Amino acid sequence: MIKTIIKSIFAIIVIVGIMFLLAYSETHYNRTGFVKYNGDNVYTFKDETGHMWDFYSNTIIPINAHIQADFFTNNTFDNIYDDMIINYKIIGYTDEITIDF
Repeated sequence: MIKTIIKSIFAIIVIVGIMFLLAYSETHYNRTGFVKYNGDNVYTFKDETGHMWDFYSNTIIPINAHIQADFFTNNTFDNIYDDMIINYKIIGYTDEITIDF
């Protein structure tokens, strides 16, 4: 009896965990691009397809840093411009190219 209850609880935990992982992967994604400093700790991120987003950062990001930004979709799949940058990672620098925004 107790083994059956424990197995049932374990199965429920596994199912809920799988549902959480699927929901997370549906609403979070990555893009790579470059940043431009706008003042007051506000940066503009421009991805490789030309889309741009503004975000706030307490840390100084070098000009023309190549970053990988983690996005949250706000659950609106038809409009990418309301997506939010929730985290970023500097993956490289470019000195020879000036990024036009």
